[in-house]
Amino acid sequence: MINDFTRVGSTSSCIDNVLANVCDTRCSAVIVECDLSDHYGQLVTFRAQIDINTDTVYRRVMDESSMSQFVASFGQIRWGVLFDSVDVDSVADFLLNSYRTLIDIHFPLKKVRIRGNSDYPVRWFNAELRKMRNTVEAMRLVYTVTGDAMDKTAYDAFRKVYRNAIQTTKKRAYANSYRGCYGQDRLRCFS
Repeated sequence: MINDFTRVGSTSSCIDNVLANVCDTRCSAVIVECDLSDHYGQLVTFRAQIDINTDTVYRRVMDESSMSQFVASFGQIRWGVLFDSVDVDSVADFLLNSYRTLIDIHFPLKKVRIRGNSDYPVRWFNAELRKMRNTVEAMRLVYTVTGDAMDKTAYDAFRKVYRNAIQTTKKRAYANSYRGCYGQDRLRCFS
């Protein structure tokens, strides 16, 4: 999955490991330059077909407090177990179970009800805005973890760009929707 350097410096290497039991067609991985350490981050995306026919979804809630508790718990794992084992599968199971347990403890799945009027779906929120929203959230997490003033400045600046992009996209979408609507029913006009 990872076929690029995960650490670049005087020497470059790919020493970080991602272990998975799914095929390459259902997941993809990219290297992310996050400037948190001398290693790059890895972002793994899993594609799954999930048919949800409800207005309730489950999400993991991440905030500064749960993130700091996760990091503290992560530091208390007894990593010596990895060096005692000669079986690769047991090492992989240990790593996956450790991550899964800590994630379930500190970032539990919570039931979230999706609000909004289903008669008027939002069609203006496109893939570009979705990508910008994810970037803003990632920058917020970096800032809250590091507390660095430069990270906050970058976050504030990009959040402003994101808000402007939302306004521009909404105006453009609604302007196009209003054309040809004179004298028509609202439901018919916006469906």
